[in-house]
Amino acid sequence: MSLPPEVRSAVESRVGAARVIGGVGGGCIHPAVRIEAPEGTLFLKYGRGTPPGFFAAEAEGLDQLRA
Repeated sequence: MSLPPEVRSAVESRVGAARVIGGVGGGCIHPAVRIEAPEGTLFLKYGRGTPPGFFAAEAEGLDQLRA
């Protein structure tokens, strides 16, 4: 699995060189992957046409459910 060029560019501008380790299941609308970056293994979920703050709001909701 590879990242679209614009996603790879955005990721690497923030974390440095990144390599996709594999896909992460569970999502039904947006792809999610584990990536290896200089700071360690990261989770990345991405999609086109999402409004600003969409993924941040989702992460906040998941944190609230976890509490």
